[in-house]
Formats: sequence, C-alpha cells, structure tokens
Amino acid sequence: MTVPAKNTQFGGMVGGTRTPGSFSDNVVNYQHTEGGIDYNACLVGTLAYINSVLAPVDTNKFSAHKSPTLGSTQSICGVANIVLNSNIATDGKKTFTWYKDNVVVVNASTSANTYTVTSAGTYKCVLDSAGKWNTQGSVIITGTLAAVAMGNDVNLCNPASTTLDIGVTGGGVTYQWKKDGAIINGAVAQTYTVYTAGTYRGIASASGCTSVYDDVVITSSLPTAINDTACSSGSQVNLGITGSGGPYEWYTVATNGTKLATGTSYSPTISTNTTYYVQDAGSVSATAGPSSSSNPLTNPVNAGIVGIRFTAAKAFTITQMKVLPFVYSCSGSNVSVTFTLKQSGSTIGTYSSTPVACTGVQSAAPFNTYYTLNFATPIAIPAAGSYELTPSAGDPLVWFDSGANFSTMDASGVMDITDDTRDDKAASFPAMFDIKVQGGSTCARTPVQAIVDANSYKCITTGVETIAKNQIALYPNPSNSTFNIQSALNAKVKVIDNLGRVMTEFNLNGNSNFGDEFAAGIYHVIVYNDNGVVQTLNVVKE
Repeated sequence: MTVPAKNTQFGGMVGGTRTPGSFSDNVVNYQHTEGGIDYNACLVGTLAYINSVLAPVDTNKFSAHKSPTLGSTQSICGVANIVLNSNIATDGKKTFTWYKDNVVVVNASTSANTYTVTSAGTYKCVLDSAGKWNTQGSVIITGTLAAVAMGNDVNLCNPASTTLDIGVTGGGVTYQWKKDGAIINGAVAQTYTVYTAGTYRGIASASGCTSVYDDVVITSSLPTAINDTACSSGSQVNLGITGSGGPYEWYTVATNGTKLATGTSYSPTISTNTTYYVQDAGSVSATAGPSSSSNPLTNPVNAGIVGIRFTAAKAFTITQMKVLPFVYSCSGSNVSVTFTLKQSGSTIGTYSSTPVACTGVQSAAPFNTYYTLNFATPIAIPAAGSYELTPSAGDPLVWFDSGANFSTMDASGVMDITDDTRDDKAASFPAMFDIKVQGGSTCARTPVQAIVDANSYKCITTGVETIAKNQIALYPNPSNSTFNIQSALNAKVKVIDNLGRVMTEFNLNGNSNFGDEFAAGIYHVIVYNDNGVVQTLNVVKE
C-alpha cells in the first residue's frame, strides 16, 4: 500500500503494541499503526498552540479579510483628544462601526476609518464586508496616568549623586519635585539629580487626571556641602564642607585633577556656575590590637565579660576582628558575638557579627581556635573621644591575664587602645585580635555648588525691585512688616513658604500688600496668569 507523500503522518500517535520490540511500522497492520484520536488530540492541540506562539499567522496577509489595528493602550491624560486609526483604507463598500464600551458611536460608515476619542473607555472598530464577513480590533484608552516607580531608597556614597526618574511620559504631562515636603524651584523635568539627603517626591500631572507620585528616601554617607551664590559674574563665593573626617581637599573634577586647596572652606571667584568636588583625604585602613599570628598574650582563662578601652582620634569603623570565644562545646552551631559600644557609660550602639561555623571545643588551653568575625553593619565610632567596646553577657571571650603591651596596639592616627575593662590587671586583655579599622570616608568626592544668580534672595536689596521685562515692583525687601507689590499686569499672586504651603493668594490689581502675619523666613512669590508663570520672586521676612 503506497501512501502519497502529502498524507504521510509525522509525529502522530498510533495504537502500538503491548509487546515491546514487536511493533510493525506498516500501514496495513492497522492494529499497530492506526492513528489514535484519543491520544492525538492533546498532542496536536499542544503543538498547534506552541506553533501559534512561535510563528503566529498574520491574518492581514489575506487582503480580503484585514482586521482593524488600533494600537496599544494609551492615556487621554493631558491631551484634548486621541485619533484612533483602523489602518484600513476606505473603498466605499466596506463599513466601519465604532463602539465605546460596547455602545455604538459611529454606525456602518463607509468613510469613518478613523475615530477621535475625547474620554477614557474601551474602543472597538468592526469592519464589515456587505454582511459576508467581518473583522474587528479594539484598544483601551485610560483616564489615569501610569504609576510612578522611582526605585529603592538610596544612600549617597559612591557615586555621590543619583538621578531619580518619574518615568511617566506622554503629551501634556508636567512634572514637579519636592524635597522634605517643599517644592524645589525650577525642577520641572522628568528626572532630577540628587546630591543631598532627604525625602524626595516626584509628581506627574496632566489635565483631566489625578496626579501620581512616588517617594524615595535618600540618605548620605558624604560630608555636608555648604553651597553659595554670587550675585554677579566675577564675584567671590564662600564654600564649605562639614563632617567628622578630613583633612579635605578641593578639586574642579570628580576624579583625579589638580588639588586647589585643603581645608573645610574654599572661597574662589567665579564667572559662571561651577561645581567643585571635595575629597576626604583622611581615609586610612589599619589594624589595631594584638596580632593573632604572633600572639603576645599569656595565661588564658575563661574569665567572664571583659572588653577594651580606646581613644579615637577621628570617626572610623571596625569591620573585622579575630576572637577566641569562651566555648565549652559548639558542635553543629555557630559563633557570633554581639558587642556594645559605650562612651562615658552611655550605650551608643550594639553590633552583632555575622555567624561563622563553630569548628571545635575551646574549654581549656591552648585556646588557639581563632574565629574571624565580620560585621554586616560595621561598628561605627562616631567622632574623636574615649570609648569602651565589650562583648555581651551571652558571648564571653577568653581573657588573658598578662602580656598586653598597649604601646604596640594602636592604629596610628586613628585608634589608641589604652586598657581593658578589668582594672585589677595592668597587662590583661580580652581575646580580641587583628582589629580591622577603616578611618575616614571611602565615598566619592562630594560636589559643592557655586552659582551665579542675581535673583537669589541674598542678592535682593532693600527698596523697590523693578523687573524691567514685566514691570513688577516689590518692596520693601527684606521687610519686618508688610510687602507691597505693584504692577499694571492682569495677573494673580501666590505666596508659598519653604515647605510648599500656600500662605496667601490674591489678584494683582495695581497695588497690593501682604505678609504682615508671616513668621520670619524666606517666601516665594509667584506671579502668574492664564498663560503660565510670569515671574517668581523671593522675599525675606525679618
């Protein structure tokens, strides 16, 4: 029996045989080779689905049965309308019927191959060919902005800045940024670069839709920058840096470059906006305490809770140390020690080491099973001063009653170990070896901004301030009572404080006054009309 090639089956399931090795692959032997529909249906269905995903059929290639394609989901926010295009040419024969939420809005038109949307909904276009066949396409038009997702909280260190992105795009979308609740003047782009700690909110808005926002908390391991503003080109600015590290070095570039100055302040003369970069040059990595490789301590005993006393010359962290724990048996368990840091008897913090596997019994001499302890959160010495570091009552270490030489235990210029907390033994010491000390900052250089801005509040002088372009006079400024504002413009005035709160709003009619009830501080005066913001001014209430 000859089977035509076009009818040859590939991959079909057949009845087969219950006796392995006796299958006869012969179409005449139908008992073995007859196709089994009960098996085949599942296999064919699965393979057909896989093929539809890997190689979908483009139905539009069949010219007589093209389907309307209306595109992907869009938002109506911020735009007056959206034109939906069926992408089917008119021919005077086929009809287009448009639906919004399954209600007909255009019925059987031979020319309406597009439709203008002015509100949110689910839109559908049905293409009909004289009742012989029809195809359709649909799209969702949303009335909401996409969610803002600016990512996880960030700690500024290396890099020293981070750029936040609201992410929402589209025609008519506007942006606003706030720091700690206060509006950031001039920050109206989709992205904003952050240099300082605070809670930042990115807001996306569009007419006809509810604004959306997201918050990111920015912390900083950097020293604090003191920026300054010059009122004119060629003026001097007074820049500064504060922190527990140092000495500080000043540069004009983020890496490498030539050192300009050393110190916590720098006063250059600038002609344009300039960013300077400050590096903590006091970074140091050192080891304090006795060495485990040549242990000088003698007479080890299990003798209770004993810590160390030391003097810090500057802020630093302890990232690692080796210990001999007081362990009778630790089979199958871990070694982890919690330390308490104190200053003048007051607890500053507690720090637990990352657990390490316990490898043996240490209940008597020679006490030589060292364990290297690392700290996920390093032990932070906040500033220069005298401190105590002691293991907790549940984590006693071996104690040596002699052999300590405190003149050799220092990390030069950072940590000076002076004693242990057992005062009755002059040369005693707990089993704390190879204490790894990281002093100063390992962060990137801190940017410090020098700005030229004649409209800065510090540049406003007492008397009438006339903005030539728009003829707005605001005086006196500063003021210890009221402010007067004069203009022939047909506009409105909004005054906000540094937290973004609206203090007052009024129409600008020739001559108005405000601010008598304001507390001392800086306020932002926004003059605007239907076309947008005309002018922004800063005033100082004394």
